[in-house]
Amino acid sequence: MIRSLASVLMFAILAWLSFPVLSQAALILPPGFQADVVFQGVPLDMVSGIAQDQDGTLYILDNLDNPYPPNNSQLIKLDLVSGQSTVLIDGYPLKSPYDILVGDGRAMTGNDLIIADNDSPDSDDLPIGAVFRVDKISGGYSTLFIGGNSPFGFDPITIAMGPGGNFGQELYIADAGQAPWLSDSHPPFVYRLMDVGVPEMFLGPDNWTVNQQIASISFDPNLIYGNGLFVVDSGKVIGGSEPPHIWQASTDSQLSLFAQGNPGDFFMRVIFSRGGPFGQKMYLAGVIGGVAGIFTVDTQGGIQPFVTLDSIPPIEGVGLAFSQDKNSLFFGFGDTLYQIHPACIIEDQDLDGVIDQWDDCPDTPAGSYVDNRGCPKTPSASLALRNFSLIANQNEGLAPFSMQGNAILPELNLTGTPVQSRTTVEILGVLPGGGDLVIQTEDTLQVKMNDNHFQITKQ
Repeated sequence: MIRSLASVLMFAILAWLSFPVLSQAALILPPGFQADVVFQGVPLDMVSGIAQDQDGTLYILDNLDNPYPPNNSQLIKLDLVSGQSTVLIDGYPLKSPYDILVGDGRAMTGNDLIIADNDSPDSDDLPIGAVFRVDKISGGYSTLFIGGNSPFGFDPITIAMGPGGNFGQELYIADAGQAPWLSDSHPPFVYRLMDVGVPEMFLGPDNWTVNQQIASISFDPNLIYGNGLFVVDSGKVIGGSEPPHIWQASTDSQLSLFAQGNPGDFFMRVIFSRGGPFGQKMYLAGVIGGVAGIFTVDTQGGIQPFVTLDSIPPIEGVGLAFSQDKNSLFFGFGDTLYQIHPACIIEDQDLDGVIDQWDDCPDTPAGSYVDNRGCPKTPSASLALRNFSLIANQNEGLAPFSMQGNAILPELNLTGTPVQSRTTVEILGVLPGGGDLVIQTEDTLQVKMNDNHFQITKQ
């Protein structure tokens, strides 16, 4: 049986690190961020992949690549609202699952889950590695690709969906490659699945040496980093000086170096944020300079720490995924899954209704109208009237008249501060045409314009 990437990586790290107990590894967060543990322990043992559906449901790969049966690798479904977890797949056909994504409706994936398994049980009908399409409700699966039946590779380790354009909408699959000290040593491959079971070479032996191993592939949805497939090469793992790299592959299968670590560093997974508090950046999970964690990579290939661990845990994989609403980063290793998000800061020193964390104008004078950034603005509003009648107050000497039905009061330029109570809202303002006071109650709207009083009564 071909040795899985998990075993190779584990041996590599153990060769030069001494590990503490996994639970002792704590996150060190940047200012303004916090991390919540959203899942920990049974049935979770070793997170190796995370994906979130449009409805917010999380799907977690639990990689327990046991050398002997029973193999308990799992696909776990987690409802973040209730905290309830469900095991969709327990064991077969999973053995060493390392990557997962949610289909976007394209023909090959539908809206199902797509899982790359590096070493599916070859004691059954699936030889070596495979890529599965899994139903999110039942856990039923079909096989999109079987590595052992392909001349392009044996062990699918990571997957990405083509973004369209010259890259097409095919499913891109990477074979990690086998280390040079193994009898079945071979360089890594990246191929695209043109149809179920029909691969086409994208990056082959001419692009690599046997000293390199692919750990992750990803496209930048924002095109901030360019239009290419980004390939994480973990480097020569044992007994060598080859550093890890991030390569950028063009549509014509040409590789250019984008970022590089140092000998002894270890790159594991790259993903891209799509905006929100995390910006539009590349995020890299790995070990750099003896520090494990999540790092940002700028458009010039510069690497900076973002979230670090106070120690390096003995992990065989890592899960890293942004939430669908762009406001959270899910980070999983070992038996723990974290949700990293902006800290809940509620200080509002100038009392303008915008918390200090997001206030661009922190010293706004009391009583000022402000925009969403906490800066002064000239307020305006329009009142849409539905099923109201407008009746002139005859006590003011006006001829009686009425207007019924739907109407829209012209724009109201407010100059005062709304004062709210249980039953009334009073707004001081200036109306077009010289009006100077508006008082709104639950059932009526009193308007004074040019010393003339009007009453709008709810029907």
